Amino acid sequence: MNDKVNVRMCLTCRQHFNKNELVRIANVGGKVIVDKIHKAGGRGAYICSYKCFEKSLKKNLMEKAVKCHISDEIFNEIKEMWNNGQ
Repeated sequence: MNDKVNVRMCLTCRQHFNKNELVRIANVGGKVIVDKIHKAGGRGAYICSYKCFEKSLKKNLMEKAVKCHISDEIFNEIKEMWNNGQ
């Protein structure tokens, strides 16, 4: 039995959460995706809340973390996730 708890840190507030509570974006081969199942390879970043999402936009933290330009479509997809209750 695997009792391991997968903990990840929010990019913006730097608090630790269970990874299933966070939204992950990932740079997979130069294309940024919203990784809903947390299994995609590539460089990723986690965000805990809509408040942290907005702060990360202002400081350009997500693009720095995944080292790639993030399109408005991805930002809109993340925004919709929180508007719909994730």
